[in-house]
Amino acid sequence: MPKSRATKPIDSDVERAVTFNILHTKLFKKAAEFSILTGARIAIVLESENGQIYSFGSPSAESVVDNFLSGNPCTDFGGEQNADIMQLQSNVVELERDLPGVKEMAKASEKVGNELAHVQVAPQMPPSHTSLMRLGSSTQGERAGADGGYGHDVGSPGY
Repeated sequence: MPKSRATKPIDSDVERAVTFNILHTKLFKKAAEFSILTGARIAIVLESENGQIYSFGSPSAESVVDNFLSGNPCTDFGGEQNADIMQLQSNVVELERDLPGVKEMAKASEKVGNELAHVQVAPQMPPSHTSLMRLGSSTQGERAGADGGYGHDVGSPGY
């Protein structure tokens, strides 16, 4: 059996904030999984050191807390609505699982965009009138050949 590690407060503010973010995400995922597997209604409310509130609930933190505070028993939504809620919770868990990959793709896309922003492409200018005339005269001269561009043999009447 592995040795248990003593739990002690984290001294570094940065490490504590990072650990909070990692652990609260894991806690919410496990709570969603627990709710999906068992059908339990769950409410979790966290307040970070800086006063930011995070909550998770199945179906919502507000409804579970309201029922708890009022002393009312939980209301069953019915089979079809419970199935819909379970499916949505399952979708949330799946999306949260895919989120790191999506964030990585977004970073890679942003990196490519930044690299492309530094690429300079020479503008394509339409040819000028004089360059078109030069192009036309050189082509015509090549076609003209020995007859001077009249299209018939030298010495023939040309009609």
